[in-house]
Amino acid sequence: MLARGRKERLIVAQTADPGEHRGGGRFARAWNWFKDQAPAIQSLVAIAALLVAILAIGAPTVAIVNGTNDSRTTTSTGPGSSTSAIGQSRSPYLETLPVSSSGIPPMTGLATVGGVNFAHSIYFNSINGFQPVSVSYNLDKHYRLFQTSFGLQNDPRETVVFEVFVNGRRVLNQEVGPGKAWPFSVDVSGAGTLKLQGTSTSNVLNGFSNRDLVTWGDAQLLGQ
Repeated sequence: MLARGRKERLIVAQTADPGEHRGGGRFARAWNWFKDQAPAIQSLVAIAALLVAILAIGAPTVAIVNGTNDSRTTTSTGPGSSTSAIGQSRSPYLETLPVSSSGIPPMTGLATVGGVNFAHSIYFNSINGFQPVSVSYNLDKHYRLFQTSFGLQNDPRETVVFEVFVNGRRVLNQEVGPGKAWPFSVDVSGAGTLKLQGTSTSNVLNGFSNRDLVTWGDAQLLGQ
């Protein structure tokens, strides 16, 4: 019986050991292969990380510059304005430009005309009694086109005459009532000055009209 037990244990050991050795051999070979390939794998990871860093540094920042796509890097200088890395935007809104002359400083920013919102607007109260209110800008021959949508905010009781002058020459003369924004554009190539003017048709001889807001919606100059 003792001899038989030792023989059975020997048989079990002999049948188990080869599989274990074979499994251990495969694991050992796989581990050795991985260790041999580790330097190459690390090199590939390092190269990939370097390429990602180069692309992140060298890629230009795509931004919206005053409503137009511009691939130049930009830096915000305040609400409604931006400046590129190579100089001032070539398509500025009038709200970002200095006023050369104005009897009444215009208000700027969001305005609603005829149910349409214009984020970059120039507007001011009209003066009753057929007295014009205007604002002027120096263009210095830097631009080729002026575009805007003009009209009246709120619920005006009177109509207003809108006028645009380029180098002193009148290029727009239109009487406007409530409820609509009128699109307008004009060639300003080679022009030195731009003047926007509004005149109330109210026959009241004094005071501002708080309801007749003369508005130039999204008034913008386009560059050469």
